[in-house]
Amino acid sequence: MLIILEGPDGSGKSTLAQTLAAELGRTTSDKIEVWHRGRPTSHPLDEYLRPLYGYRPGTGHHLILDRWHWGEVVYPNVLNRHTDQDKAVFWAIEAYLRRLGALVVHCERANTFEYQAVYRERELDGTPDVWQITHLQRIRNEFTRTVYRSQLTTVLNVVNPERDTLAIHGTLSHARELEQRASALNNFVTYSGPVKPHTLLLGDVRNLRVIDESPAFVPIKSSSGHFLLKSLTSLTSREWVHGVGIANVCDVDDSSKLWHTLGQPPIVALGRNAYNRAQLSFKQPCSVVPHPQYVRRFHHQKSEQYGWLICQAGQTREDYSRWPQSSTPTTDEPPTLTSSPSSGSSASADPAATAQPVT
Repeated sequence: MLIILEGPDGSGKSTLAQTLAAELGRTTSDKIEVWHRGRPTSHPLDEYLRPLYGYRPGTGHHLILDRWHWGEVVYPNVLNRHTDQDKAVFWAIEAYLRRLGALVVHCERANTFEYQAVYRERELDGTPDVWQITHLQRIRNEFTRTVYRSQLTTVLNVVNPERDTLAIHGTLSHARELEQRASALNNFVTYSGPVKPHTLLLGDVRNLRVIDESPAFVPIKSSSGHFLLKSLTSLTSREWVHGVGIANVCDVDDSSKLWHTLGQPPIVALGRNAYNRAQLSFKQPCSVVPHPQYVRRFHHQKSEQYGWLICQAGQTREDYSRWPQSSTPTTDEPPTLTSSPSSGSSASADPAATAQPVT
């Protein structure tokens, strides 16, 4: 299973990570690892995406991540500092975590006074947290906003010693359920997205200098992957964007088997090569839009319109390969989708005030 602990400093993440690992180790002889990440020292893709390439759910290997990529959303906003984790990179990391069956535990304390008590204890140990106290409420608010921005399944854990045992068991049970669902995708390399996407985008091949297990369209700066995900994340319907899956059809995966595993969603081919292979593999109509590399090179100012085009193509199964010369996408909002069982849960504006730990 894959469990990610996110929340402000002093919210109990490290203690919870060790408790989860101990409880899991008490019931299984599987490999259990606890990883910690702080502010990235390299690109966020290297910090938060590539280390997970070797992980496969349901194979006797469990990861508990004590702080991961959410902090690189929160702290740049609080500190007004630069980050390379833009919307496209954030989506790519989250989509890959989603295919791995990740569960996020949003850690909180009941109120500000509990945080201040923790920070005072740290001051006695020689590690003052004056900066944390000053910005605490803003940090808490930013983590809550990230819950809404995230596409990952999220539960809230408010530190409460009287109910910690129930919270631990509930968290492990929830993570195990997600792990079992995600294990169906273990035989595929290039896919990122939910276990049952509403639309499957198919590229052709990855442009790799070194053969590895990277998914399709990793959003490296100035690449077609970054342009594609930038176009998609410019759309205002978060449910639609979060329900998209992305893979390659001319690469290492058995695309027909992948399509059936994903529940046979509508297909949008990205480029003529992908379309031709999709026609051979699936033998049924599918939509086609220009490859993002073409649009980035010749129509880069139409990034948002390209996102709308992909959205429309997923509903119509038409040929838009000559866009923008011969067709114009609709500007209507994509349909509102019903949340699936794997959708992330929401929280109130100040979750610590009302929420209870998972049971």
